[in-house]
Amino acid sequence: MATSYPNSGAFFKNTRATSDRAPQWEGDIELDADLLRALVGNAKAGKPIKIRLAGWIKQTKNGDDFISMKGSLPQEKKPEPKASPVGSYDDDEIPF
Repeated sequence: MATSYPNSGAFFKNTRATSDRAPQWEGDIELDADLLRALVGNAKAGKPIKIRLAGWIKQTKNGDDFISMKGSLPQEKKPEPKASPVGSYDDDEIPF
């Protein structure tokens, strides 16, 4: 890759495969120190070590397909807001 972005990498078609069991795609991802520290922190806290990957299919200058990817910490699920109970208002509180 000509341009390097934080926590990014690419998968390219494996043109050196010698058997049907060889991976069809191969590549690398480069992690920055901040993401690595966060992963080590998760490991020390006994949390799972996970990297969320996002990918985009692109083409090289030669027209070959590859998958550009970016890694990040998984997004934490936000708790859903609690709904107000139905019928808990007095008729005097409603302005119409």
